[in-house]
Amino acid sequence: MGISSQPVWTTEPQASYQINSTAISANGQVCVLGTSQEYGNGDFSVFCYNQSGTLLWQDKIGEDIYQGVYWVAVSGNGQFAAAGGTLSQQGTDTGFLYAYDSATGKRLLDLQTQSRVNQVALSETGETLIAVAGNQLLLCVLRNGQYQLTDQYIYTDQYCQSCQLSADGCTAVVATTRSYDVTEGAAGTVGHFPIYGDKLQSPALYQAEAGLQRVAISYDGTWWAAASHDGKALAFCLELPTHPAWCYQPEDFTLSVAYAIAIQKGVDGAVYLVYGVNLAEESHGCLFAVKSAPSIPCTPMAIWQKSTQYDPNPGVNMDSQAIYVTATDGQPEKSGQETPGNFYLIDVQRGETCWQLPTSLMNWPMAISADANAIFGASDNGRAYYWSSSEG
Repeated sequence: MGISSQPVWTTEPQASYQINSTAISANGQVCVLGTSQEYGNGDFSVFCYNQSGTLLWQDKIGEDIYQGVYWVAVSGNGQFAAAGGTLSQQGTDTGFLYAYDSATGKRLLDLQTQSRVNQVALSETGETLIAVAGNQLLLCVLRNGQYQLTDQYIYTDQYCQSCQLSADGCTAVVATTRSYDVTEGAAGTVGHFPIYGDKLQSPALYQAEAGLQRVAISYDGTWWAAASHDGKALAFCLELPTHPAWCYQPEDFTLSVAYAIAIQKGVDGAVYLVYGVNLAEESHGCLFAVKSAPSIPCTPMAIWQKSTQYDPNPGVNMDSQAIYVTATDGQPEKSGQETPGNFYLIDVQRGETCWQLPTSLMNWPMAISADANAIFGASDNGRAYYWSSSEG
């Protein structure tokens, strides 16, 4: 049976706060979110729930802090969680990276960073944790019940937008855009970092013609992809990590920034990529799905496209077998207000919309479990939503 359009439960962890990120374990039984405010201060927290909607724990980040929790992650086995974001805005942002025992909420890492943590990712077992903050990629490893910062990579002229980690924790990928105060050099990069033990190995860095907004990696780490500021999707594979295996840019559209991307191998062995693009001078966006062979040389083949009511946001994610892809949308308006938003669940192979759920304000996060049996999403209206299959 598929995942029902009716949420099993919803919750409003902190009224009037936004929720910028959600995460869900592989079996859908552990869910994590963090509260935030894009341009404000508040008493933000990280929250952890079980599949029934019971609050397992809450960790208060602090009182009267700026922006709050930007990104969260949970290990595939559900035993560990992580969160990152901003603590203060004094000259430059001060960021934080926390990690937790998911059962108790005990902090296993308490690290301050010089810039906002833009994304965090955990391996299947939770033994490996990565994060990006400013011009840094951070690697933390679980040792004797605590996470330790064991390595980092510092870019000289790039700002780290996004990072992802393969399930086995052996491959990290990073998307960057040129630092705001730099006028020369690559507009952006896609970095592939092998991880051996507790160290980052020398990366394969692809210099792109446009900044990169978000990166995704397949469950097995053999393929990864990046979404660019000019609406392209770049796909990479282990056979040639230094250059894209292919790039995709649909014709007959005036494309703007692509904020969302997902890539996975299907049960048929093929590679499936779905990404969401803003359309220039349009009030809506579009999702594009592409399929390719799993080895190079290969040519991407467009398999479907689907308009979203508003601009698509980073909630584009696939389960580990590319059965479903999720998507979210909504955008700020010139008035300073936000549009409503939608959650979407789409069949990857057929391109059919399984369901669409509207919300009162825009939505960013929507995470699907690796087992394809549950989804955890949230909205700027402050509510979180949990969906599951009748079997889950």
